[in-house]
Amino acid sequence: MTKIYLAVDEDGAEMVFDEKPVQERKIWIGNAYVDRFRSHNNAIQLPKGTIEKIIGYEITWADEPVLVVVE
Repeated sequence: MTKIYLAVDEDGAEMVFDEKPVQERKIWIGNAYVDRFRSHNNAIQLPKGTIEKIIGYEITWADEPVLVVVE
């Protein structure tokens, strides 16, 4: 069983995470950390419209991330 979270950044970017993200400024972040060379975020940007295809409805920045369980 795989769990993913879907969320939409303020600019409309659709994102997928492997853990529940949190809002920071204008984006959702999850499991973010910074090392001496670069910052990391476990998010992957999805093509526009993907979230609606997966869950059957659109979400926005104002919505909480949606948990999807894939078996």
